[in-house]
Amino acid sequence: MSGFSFICYLGIYISESINKTNRSGMRNSILILLCFCMALALSQPVWAKEKVGPTPLRVLYLEFPPYYYTNSSGEPEGFLLKKADELFRSVGFEPTYTSMPARRILLEMRGLNPACSIGWFKTPEREKYAKFSKPFYRNRPLQALFLRDNAMLFHGKDTLLELMMDNNLVLGKLNGYSFGPVVDHLVKEIEPKSQVVVGGHPQLIRLLAEGRFSYILVAPEEIGTLIEKNHLSPEFFESKMLTDIPAGNLRHLMFSRGMTEDVVIQLNRVIESVE
Repeated sequence: MSGFSFICYLGIYISESINKTNRSGMRNSILILLCFCMALALSQPVWAKEKVGPTPLRVLYLEFPPYYYTNSSGEPEGFLLKKADELFRSVGFEPTYTSMPARRILLEMRGLNPACSIGWFKTPEREKYAKFSKPFYRNRPLQALFLRDNAMLFHGKDTLLELMMDNNLVLGKLNGYSFGPVVDHLVKEIEPKSQVVVGGHPQLIRLLAEGRFSYILVAPEEIGTLIEKNHLSPEFFESKMLTDIPAGNLRHLMFSRGMTEDVVIQLNRVIESVE
């Protein structure tokens, strides 16, 4: 019997009981009335519907302008973060953004707490512990960025392979960061002279400006913003296209082990519809 049916039945019973008060007495009627009030209070959730709001979604991001970063007001910003935010909200999620270093985000992805991170490359190593959406953005091909004062060191070298084979050149790279499957494979095979930096891309370009290494690999859409955010002059730098680097990398949403599969499916449907 539903809560509402029970109330109706009890109401009829009470009305009949009231007619018998001359025999049963006022005391019994009062007890019945109290029972009715208690039943009414207990059964209210049966027909009272709570207003369902957006589903919370914990989203982690790198300090990596112009894709995603924290602005001067302390708010998350970036053109790729905004693109992802539109995807989240279109399927009823309410994202909460937290900035973290790459290494810590990758540790979070191994855990059972539901979490999402924006703009990652899908690699075989990461697929062992994390889930990925369909790609929702493709970068332009990576370029080598170096100091203009060192331009002669790069003269006549038009491929990444040539740069990495030159022991006079040191590649600066972030700990835990992927260049994409093709370049990652090449770096692993050649094992070029390199320096690993713990932090984010703003720190990487600052160290490049200080001469701590010879060059970094960066997508061209990132160069201007990275230089500007570090209050550096564009005149100090020069970039070079490399003929053996393929089309830009695909960027995905990455999910922790604890994220349910239906969330990934919902977001993939939106990504496909946008494409």
